[in-house]
Amino acid sequence: MMIYDKGLLRAMKAAYREEGYDVAMTETGILIQAEGWGVEIASTVIPNSIKSLIVLHNGAMPRMGSAVHVQKGECSGVILETVTGTMDHLAEDYTAKGGKVIKPTRLTLDNKRVWQVADSLEVRLVAGENLQILYGGKWDARLVSGCIYGRNQVGATYIRTEAVLPEDKVLLDHLAQMQWIPVEFWD
Repeated sequence: MMIYDKGLLRAMKAAYREEGYDVAMTETGILIQAEGWGVEIASTVIPNSIKSLIVLHNGAMPRMGSAVHVQKGECSGVILETVTGTMDHLAEDYTAKGGKVIKPTRLTLDNKRVWQVADSLEVRLVAGENLQILYGGKWDARLVSGCIYGRNQVGATYIRTEAVLPEDKVLLDHLAQMQWIPVEFWD
């Protein structure tokens, strides 16, 4: 899975104005996460634009082994394990279970993109604004613990899938009875 740095910058700026985002510096790189998404980038390939935005928002990069919550008007330290917990949990589940292959479809429902699990045709909704952190090429995405998760040699990305409203459940069950993923994506 590729991280789209310009989209990540937009997502970080939006999160900064609203609920804020967390940044953690670890031995392997940097972890940035907000309400519905998170990225982990290896220290050797962190774009300077990302570092610059963190410094602009926080005043400095977090020290090694520390984490901060960055929000307009207030920045505060947070417990490192609190920030890294979600990504660590997803990485463990991915290693242990592998997850299900999931692909985006062309369908949208209430400004949410419909994703479909390749083998079971189960559908999941993803907030459109959270998808901007992803690079638009082909990549291996897996449904792991209710999140769309991908990992490669330079990092990892997760996006939370949306909770299904009761009034949407019937429609999503109906969509899950049809194949919406083009066959060429089933590698």
